[in-house]
Amino acid sequence: MTRNIPYSKSSIILFITSLFIISCSADKGGENSDDGNNPSLDFEISSTTSSAGKSAISFQTAKDVTKLLISAKSGKNNSIKFTKVNSSNANYLNPGNEELSLAKQATPIVNSINIPSRSIDEALIGSTKFDVEIEVEGTSIEGDQITFSVSSRADTNFNSGSMLINVFYVGAVGLEETTKLAVKEGLNVAQNILSNTGISTSIVEKDITGPVNLPSPFTGSNIYENASKSVSFPAINLFVGGNIDESSDGTILGISAGIPGPATPSVKSAVVVSIFNSAGADGRFSQEDIRILGETFAHESGHYMGLFHPVDFNGSQVAGTDPLTDTESCSFITDCISRQSLIENLMFASPVADGNGGFVAQNKLTNDQKSVLNRYIAVN
Repeated sequence: MTRNIPYSKSSIILFITSLFIISCSADKGGENSDDGNNPSLDFEISSTTSSAGKSAISFQTAKDVTKLLISAKSGKNNSIKFTKVNSSNANYLNPGNEELSLAKQATPIVNSINIPSRSIDEALIGSTKFDVEIEVEGTSIEGDQITFSVSSRADTNFNSGSMLINVFYVGAVGLEETTKLAVKEGLNVAQNILSNTGISTSIVEKDITGPVNLPSPFTGSNIYENASKSVSFPAINLFVGGNIDESSDGTILGISAGIPGPATPSVKSAVVVSIFNSAGADGRFSQEDIRILGETFAHESGHYMGLFHPVDFNGSQVAGTDPLTDTESCSFITDCISRQSLIENLMFASPVADGNGGFVAQNKLTNDQKSVLNRYIAVN
């Protein structure tokens, strides 16, 4: 869920001492209707956890729905994990024991799952009944009121679509003209990358108050909930600040709230990018800095829309791979950065030196990755 500062072959020894963090608007409806006549159904259901910290709901989709996103929010700020997301025909949580998202991992306050995630996943045809179960972890697991938010769409084309990106310039750093100029150029880079997946994007920009160092969206903040309530959704909500609390050591360029992130306003409805780390030690944006900034916008948005890194590292070794069949994999850092098609992928975890004083352009996505992006609920 994170994108780290660039590294080169000469800096591998320093790099492997820092472990990657592997974990990285629709209106709220009223009562759930099961008549199958509404092609775009959005609603909330509340349920209270048992003494074991468990809660379950069932619902029926409208007959024309082809994709949906389910988020579960803890009323006690517990961590939440999904333990079951089934229709009558399919297991969408971990088909074939593959983890398609972070839904099975206990994550703070809000957790989400997008259905279907990949082109090979079971398609939604007709009105579909879902059974969903979650479990909370924390100090007070009984009697936690869980709010399940369900957003669904009747999207007939998973090869292209349009998506809104809300850009929030936070605090004094966000108001600086140099910041805004760099961000605007970086957004052009990100839009071009996403356009190659068939997704056209529109941008809405907004200034908001906030600290220089932004809270990690993975742990959540009222800053993100209040801002996301003030704009249209579902969308990618991109927050630009000086730094991110988790990146005080200067190694993180951006963080996504989840894989995927929630579709409706919440404390975790955010992608956050550090403008300080993006500018580098000299504090000035070169054209290459701006390109990497744009790649970071697209990379973190990719996480929010459901993409993992193709490979994740534990020290010098690959500790995990994504659930897609056409993304390249490797075993060690030295092996990974020698594979051109891998380090040119947008979702590779960090920029890589090109051997000529610059960095490899990371703007490519595989067909399976494009398929995941087009299935995210914010793409219409």
